[in-house]
Amino acid sequence: MKSLALIATFVTGALLLYSTADFAEWGSPQSPP
Repeated sequence: MKSLALIATFVTGALLLYSTADFAEWGSPQSPP
């Protein structure tokens, strides 16, 4: 059960990092307001 929670946490963290990689840089002129 503990390994399942560890895998779920790892997958969630990986998805968050993957989604934030697509964000524009802070203060980028191409980013919407």
